[in-house]
Amino acid sequence: MSYINITTNLILLLFLACLLLTTQCNVQKDVEFIKIEDVEVERLNVNMIKLKAISVYNNPNPVSITIDSWDINVTANGVDVAKVDLDIPTEIQANGYFLIPITIQFPPKSVIKVKGGIIAGVLSAIKNKSIKLLYDGHIYVDLLGKKVPVQVYSEKDINF
Repeated sequence: MSYINITTNLILLLFLACLLLTTQCNVQKDVEFIKIEDVEVERLNVNMIKLKAISVYNNPNPVSITIDSWDINVTANGVDVAKVDLDIPTEIQANGYFLIPITIQFPPKSVIKVKGGIIAGVLSAIKNKSIKLLYDGHIYVDLLGKKVPVQVYSEKDINF
């Protein structure tokens, strides 16, 4: 082999290695929170309000991810009422949107405490027939061995 062929092959090999490294560095993209949708009252009585909803995310990465944990606080009419927790790691497919069902429950009396006392709160809730929900926090995903926080923020008015 001549010196020119070795040099050409070495340059070609270096070029391919650089190309491979630059494309591999773009694997990690931010996982996105899209919205909370389909919030429904599953149960409503004097002891408990139980709501279910769908949390929508997008994984734009060409690799699957795992949701390790959730840390989402829920307030209703400005009062902290629940925390969304996930104890079981959830595997999410690559390149696409994913839906995760969530359920929260809380006592109605925690929502109707407002200025003027409980009676005023009950009258206000009956008059308005709605609860203003705020979901605020993070989910934590394992992306290529790295724990990455994903911001979650959504406001919803629930009518009953």
